[in-house]
Amino acid sequence: MSDAVYAQAVKDAARVMGHPFNVGEQLTKAMPADVISVSTASRRSVETRAKLLAAARRLFSRDGYHAVRPQDVAREAGVAQGTFYQYFDDKLACFLAFCAAIDAEMGEAVMAALADATGFEDRLVRAIEAVLVYSEEHPAEVTALMADSRVLTASAEGPSLFNRWVRFWTAILETGRAEGKIRLDLDLNLAGASVLGVLQRSSAY
Repeated sequence: MSDAVYAQAVKDAARVMGHPFNVGEQLTKAMPADVISVSTASRRSVETRAKLLAAARRLFSRDGYHAVRPQDVAREAGVAQGTFYQYFDDKLACFLAFCAAIDAEMGEAVMAALADATGFEDRLVRAIEAVLVYSEEHPAEVTALMADSRVLTASAEGPSLFNRWVRFWTAILETGRAEGKIRLDLDLNLAGASVLGVLQRSSAY
């Protein structure tokens, strides 16, 4: 694996694990001789995790959550079944890592669309359009992500994807209220969940 490919793999894994994106650059710089062996092991570990996540993405996107088994992911990644459990406690943990990667990609697309947005209506329309465009470009991934509400509301740590997305849409609606364009008596949390529900249903078609 080239340094560039390795650095990207580290960034991808770091993004899933919630670490800063510059981890890849730091790990690929020169380091003292006494930590070279540790670095090599870390590099292999990151590479293996990236292979497992890439395999999981292909399988979950193609077959859905319930049809995929841990041994299927390991086989697709070209590693032993026991290796899967060195990185994920179970299938759900692996799926949540897949979801986090898709969530990060979609989030980047939405934030890019909002970069020069002006006003509540513009922000709302741009955010919805960004989600729909991403869904059109990655239909299998988004369908796998949205298909099962029980999985969507699960979380290894912190708020679930569902709760984070509801908070995002609620925050946009709050800007509309601040601009005097949304009624004060409207339940914004419920409205945010409703926006997410519409987008979730649209991803099934």
